[in-house]
Amino acid sequence: IIGVVPSVISDDVRFGNIEIDWSIAEMPRETFTAPELPDELPPIHELVERRTKAFKRKQMAHDARRLIPITINIDGPIGVAIFGDIHIDDEGCNWPLLKECNDIVKNTEGMFCGSIGDLQNGWVGRLARLWANQSVTSREALALVEWWVGEVSEKLIFICEGNHDAWTTGVNGKSAIDWMMAYHPGVSDSDGVRMSLNTPSGQSLTINARHDFAGRSQWNPAHGPGKAAMMGWRDDIVIAGHTHVSGYMVIKDPMTRRISHAVRTASFKEIDEYAKQSGFPDGNCFECPIAIFDPDEPDPRFRVTMEFNPRKAARVLTMMRHDWKRKREQKNGRGKRAV
Repeated sequence: IIGVVPSVISDDVRFGNIEIDWSIAEMPRETFTAPELPDELPPIHELVERRTKAFKRKQMAHDARRLIPITINIDGPIGVAIFGDIHIDDEGCNWPLLKECNDIVKNTEGMFCGSIGDLQNGWVGRLARLWANQSVTSREALALVEWWVGEVSEKLIFICEGNHDAWTTGVNGKSAIDWMMAYHPGVSDSDGVRMSLNTPSGQSLTINARHDFAGRSQWNPAHGPGKAAMMGWRDDIVIAGHTHVSGYMVIKDPMTRRISHAVRTASFKEIDEYAKQSGFPDGNCFECPIAIFDPDEPDPRFRVTMEFNPRKAARVLTMMRHDWKRKREQKNGRGKRAV
C-alpha cells in the first residue's frame, strides 16, 4: 500500500481498516536441500604436485639445450660449413652455388654442416601477396626444403630456424623443420642452437648459432655476434645470418685468453628485389663460411680458423687430414718397431 502512513508502529501495523501481521514466528518456513556439486578443479595438493613436475620437466629440457654435446666420431681435423639464409624457393636463390656447396660437404672427408635458418620464404600475413611473384608454390617450397635436408642429412649437425621458417609453424606449434629433423640425426631449434662438438682427442669446438644476435653497427655487419661474444658468450664460433650481409671479427677474452670468431653470414638469395627497392648495398662477401678445427694444434689461438671460400676450405681440410693420417701412421709404425 503506497502513500499510507501507519498509525501504530508495532508488530501489527494498521493501515486504516487493514491490519498486517509482521510476526516472523507465525510465517511458514520454505526449506530446501541442494546437493554438494563436485569441483572440476583437482585438489590443491594434486595441482601443486602437477606444477612441480611440469617445472622440473621444463627445466630439464631447458638445461639440456644450454650446451648440446655432439659426439664427433672421427679423429683429426674437421670442418663445419654453415649455410647462410638459403631461401630455397625464391627466384633469386643461387642454385648452382647451393648445389656445389652441398656436394663439397657430402664429398669432403671430415666436413660437416649446419644451417643458420630461413630455408624458405614462407610468406604469411601482409607478405602473402608475394606468392604471386614467385613460380614456386608453398607445397613445392616445403618439398624443396625437405630435399635439401635429405641431401646433407648425414653431415647436417644443426638447423637454427629463422623468422621465415617460424612463419610457417602450424597451429599446434610444430614447424615443418621440426618434423623433418625428427627423422635425421641433427638437432634443431627456433631460438638458437649452442653446441659442443666433442672429438675423440678430447678437444671440443663450441658453436653458438642464432638466426640473429641483437646489435647493429654501420661499421661492421658482425657487430651483433661480436657484441654477444664480448658480453659473455665465450664460444669458439658465434654466428648469425638474417640480414643477408657478411661480416667477421676476432675477439679475445683477456681473462680466459679464449678466442671467439664472430661471424655474420650472407644469403644464397643473391638477387633480392626487396634489397633493390630499399636501396641496400650488396654486402654479400660469403654465404657459406667454414670453420676448420684442428684438435692437435698446440696453440689454442690457432685451433680454429675461418675459411670463407668453400672450395678452398675443402682443399685445406683434405690436406690437413692427409698430413694428420701420415703423422699417425708414422707414429704407429715407430711404435711397432719399438715393440
